[in-house]
Amino acid sequence: MRRGLPVPPARTAGPLRVPAPASPAPTVAPPGSGPSGPLPLVVLIVVIVIVIVIVIVGIFIAVVVALVQRVDTGIDRPRARSGTLVGLLRMRAELFG
Repeated sequence: MRRGLPVPPARTAGPLRVPAPASPAPTVAPPGSGPSGPLPLVVLIVVIVIVIVIVIVGIFIAVVVALVQRVDTGIDRPRARSGTLVGLLRMRAELFG
């Protein structure tokens, strides 16, 4: 600073104060909240039940589709595969006796 100019007074005349936080952080989480509470356990159980239901429904649909195809196409008897020699012989035997 230049000589002759007055030094501005300090803004804080007393000791430096640290402002208090607006809301103090809770030291203990309320029961039922957080990763150790019962909520994640309920979510885990619900997810497991949903997966089991989806698997059971998928198996049921696969069985129904297989049964419908069996009734429609007559899978009980062996079908002639026309792409092989054995298939051609079987088809000839079916057609001509």
